[in-house]
Amino acid sequence: MLKELFLAIVLGALLGFGLTGGYLAINKKNHSNNNTIVINTPTPESNTNISTQENTSHSKETGFSLASIEDMDVVSKENIEINGTTTTPNNTIIATLEDQIVNATSDKEGKFSFQIKLTSGLNSIKITAIDEANNQFEKNINITYSTATI
Repeated sequence: MLKELFLAIVLGALLGFGLTGGYLAINKKNHSNNNTIVINTPTPESNTNISTQENTSHSKETGFSLASIEDMDVVSKENIEINGTTTTPNNTIIATLEDQIVNATSDKEGKFSFQIKLTSGLNSIKITAIDEANNQFEKNINITYSTATI
């Protein structure tokens, strides 16, 4: 009786694993055929148009640069000072971080500086510069505040 019970358990396990393995193999084969990635790369018309477009879009997108901090930095201080330079003077700078909004104004040389208090972990900061013609320039930076020693 013990032999028959053991034989039934072993045969049941083999049958179960066989069916499960077959199902997973078929499922994997079907999913691998659907994951084809097609990348279309545009061909440029001329080199002069590209460099002109890149320069104008780059200056319009940025509008300002940050000097003290970069995206994905890890800092060990809760209060950090963010400073940078705008392309035109007297811009309004607005930094938004979860529950904080910090305002600053760039000076006649376009330089600005403000302090912001970070929370533990990842902090997403949206920095917006608004010039006198009401053009807005935005940057999103992620800064991690950690007190862990590495």
